Amino acid sequence: LNRYNLEQDNADIRGLILTYYQALNNQEYSLLEDLYAPTYPESTQVYIDNIQLKMEAVNFDSIKAERIYPALVHNDFGIAGVISKTTNIVDGKEASFKEFNVILVRHVNGRWYIAKPEDAQELGQDKLKEFFSKYKDTVKYDAQIKEVMETQQKNFQNHRMNQSES
Repeated sequence: LNRYNLEQDNADIRGLILTYYQALNNQEYSLLEDLYAPTYPESTQVYIDNIQLKMEAVNFDSIKAERIYPALVHNDFGIAGVISKTTNIVDGKEASFKEFNVILVRHVNGRWYIAKPEDAQELGQDKLKEFFSKYKDTVKYDAQIKEVMETQQKNFQNHRMNQSES
C-alpha cells in the first residue's frame, strides 16, 4: 500500500509540475492561483504577480520542464527536482538556458499544490534542511544535473568576462 501511495503521489506531483510549467509557458498566470497551496491565500497573488513581472523583465519567450525527477515525500510535504529550459529574447536574438530547480509541494485536502515559503515555515528550519539534504543526496550523481550546473557556470563566467571587457 505504501509503495502504491508513493507511486500515486509521484504521478500527482509530476502532473502538478507539468501543469505549472505549461501555464508559465502559455503565460496563463490566472491558472497559477489554483496550483498554489490554498494556505496563506493573501500571499498567492503576490507570488503570481512577481512571476509575471520577472518573465516580462527578461523578455520571456518559452519555458519547458525537460525532466522531472521523482519526488521525495514526507507526510504532507514533498520536493521534486526539475530541469527546465527557458528561452528569452535578448537584443532581438533567442537566448536559452537550462537550470535545475527544486520545487516544494504540499498536500492539502487530498491534493498536491505548489508550496509557498510560508508553507515551508511550518516544517521548521531543521526539518526543511534535512528534507532538502536527503533530496540532494538522491540526485547528486545525476549526469544531466552536473551538465546543467557546468553550463550555468560557463555562462556566468562568459557573462562576467564580457562585463569586464565593456
